[in-house]
Amino acid sequence: MDTTATLNLQPVTKTEQAHIVRHNSRENENYENRDIDITKSHENVTIKYHDEQELLNDQYKDYIDSRNAKLERDFDENKISLEQYTARKQTVKEYLNGSNGSKQKKAYTDIVATVGNVEMIDDFKKVIPPSRWNEFFVKVYDRTARRIDRLDGFSVSNMHVHFDEAGMPHGHIETLNRGTTDKGKPSTTMNSALKKSYGYKDSRRNLKELRDNLDDKMIEDCNVVLNNMHINTRMQLVRLDAVGGLSMEEYKERKKKEQELKDRKQELDVERDELEKQKLEQQEQQKLIKLKQREQAERDVEQTKRENRLNNIWTNVQAQADSIKNFVKRTVAVFNLGEKLQNNIVNEWMEYPVPREKGGLTKEQYTGSDWALTAIHENPKRFTSEVVKDLTTQNKKKEKDDDLER
Repeated sequence: MDTTATLNLQPVTKTEQAHIVRHNSRENENYENRDIDITKSHENVTIKYHDEQELLNDQYKDYIDSRNAKLERDFDENKISLEQYTARKQTVKEYLNGSNGSKQKKAYTDIVATVGNVEMIDDFKKVIPPSRWNEFFVKVYDRTARRIDRLDGFSVSNMHVHFDEAGMPHGHIETLNRGTTDKGKPSTTMNSALKKSYGYKDSRRNLKELRDNLDDKMIEDCNVVLNNMHINTRMQLVRLDAVGGLSMEEYKERKKKEQELKDRKQELDVERDELEKQKLEQQEQQKLIKLKQREQAERDVEQTKRENRLNNIWTNVQAQADSIKNFVKRTVAVFNLGEKLQNNIVNEWMEYPVPREKGGLTKEQYTGSDWALTAIHENPKRFTSEVVKDLTTQNKKKEKDDDLER
């Protein structure tokens, strides 16, 4: 059966390594990786190989002790001050964590080993019984971890085999870099660990050598485990680029990006719905505003028409009143009445006798204009000089009374 085998290496600091350990041990409450099914986390397996502190002491203690001893000699010989001595003296932990202003050293390498890829899960499940699924991968990755531990440049402290993530089960192998400088001092870098393991000056060649060697060995380990489990199947290695598959890290990265795209799409959908809602609300508001504007315009037009009608009526009434006044003035002027008396007859309210059509007079309040029109309308024949004289007499009397009062 064709399968892939991949190793992904990532140099990390102590702080980063501690975070990875918490993640691998599932000690966190929340995980960025949404493919983790915590209901299956109890199936994960952790294997301890070496004590981390012992590995650190074995790699760095002699070097740190010699540095501190030199500091003590310099202090004893008064070459450095007490302050300088105290500031420069370090423990192994302080050296790795970057005291004295230096950066944290990437003294660890996190290695992820994966046999197969997500597209091959169904093929694996046809060969490996469900009851022995976990056993197979734990034994394969255990053999891989021990191979890495035997390299001169790396020491393995722990390995975690995860069965609670989507894709193929995979092993997180926690290693300490055990390289040295050209002068034989301990080095913290992954490249120095690779160089100590394979001997080439070119770091890329050392890394390729590790991948090529251990990828093949992982397939050999698969076949050994299958044979020991009495499963009559053999596997042969094919490279990822030959089958277009993805490693576990690549698969997880792709799934992460897919989830990010999905989340972003949901956010855009929500934003689009909200914008559409706002657009509809704005359209409704615009319709309402237009309706109110149209209603107001209609009211304004109606008001203008009403005002125009009233203005026309008032203009007509005023013209008629002026015409009547002029008529009355001309009428009463025939009888040589004074200007003041003419105005009184035209404008003042008085009880004027109005001749009725059937004879007799009525006494109602009229202005001179009303009196004249009524008299003419009711009985033109009775609109005689006698009536006007009588009217004149009354107004003259009123005028005389007014003068006496003043």
